[in-house]
Amino acid sequence: MVRVRTHLDDHELKNYIQKALYNYKTLRPLFKLIAVVLRNSIIANFRMGGRPEKWSPLSLVTIRQRVREKTWPSTKLGQPILIAHGNLLHSIGTVKEFGKDHMEYGTNDKRANTLQYGAPPRSEIVTIPQHLRRMKSGVTMVRSHKRKVHWGAIPSRPFILYQDSDIQTIVGYAEGYLMNPEAFRSPGE
Repeated sequence: MVRVRTHLDDHELKNYIQKALYNYKTLRPLFKLIAVVLRNSIIANFRMGGRPEKWSPLSLVTIRQRVREKTWPSTKLGQPILIAHGNLLHSIGTVKEFGKDHMEYGTNDKRANTLQYGAPPRSEIVTIPQHLRRMKSGVTMVRSHKRKVHWGAIPSRPFILYQDSDIQTIVGYAEGYLMNPEAFRSPGE
């Protein structure tokens, strides 16, 4: 599984979390609420095409490919940059773990690291499987063969990140958890 990691480094929030962990021995209920804040923030990043800075526009090669696939222009969420099919967006939250003193939240999409951090241009040899090819003279069987594929540089488009307003919301939830942790528990916890 590919993991995109980010570290929340806010002094005030760390203090609240340390106090809550000392007083209540588990932060799972708080972490489940934080996951909702993070999911909403990530969805907003997709909708706005990156924030606070907009993502780099798609290359002409990618736009041509999407035109051929009939995914351009996208109607999903109004922003076509990382939403050709919606798989990456819908994979957010497929990785979630809530321990008593830690949480992990993200995606298991194998493309996530490349899209989050970018990639340099490269070439690789790929195997094209045996397939049928339509030609003017009819359909013919093409045997398996190798082809060199060139990839252009992929710019970073950070989608798993949080804004200052998200940290303020999380600090508010942490304060509330310190005041009344029972209000954060689900039935059966």
